[in-house]
Amino acid sequence: MEGRRYTIKQLPPELRPRERLLEAGPAALSNAELLGILLGIGNREKTAVELASEVISTHGDLFGLHNVAV
Repeated sequence: MEGRRYTIKQLPPELRPRERLLEAGPAALSNAELLGILLGIGNREKTAVELASEVISTHGDLFGLHNVAV
């Protein structure tokens, strides 16, 4: 049985990436959280941060994204 999944909107404000960015600055966020903010939305299965984490893992790191073609 799968665990309960939460959307970012369901998280308390102090755990949401965008609010943390405004409060503490970009250094307080992971690369996946920063890229997730840029992506803006996820899908039914994954949050934007989870999708961003997959993109980063697929390409090694944020610097690996410069060669990605859409």
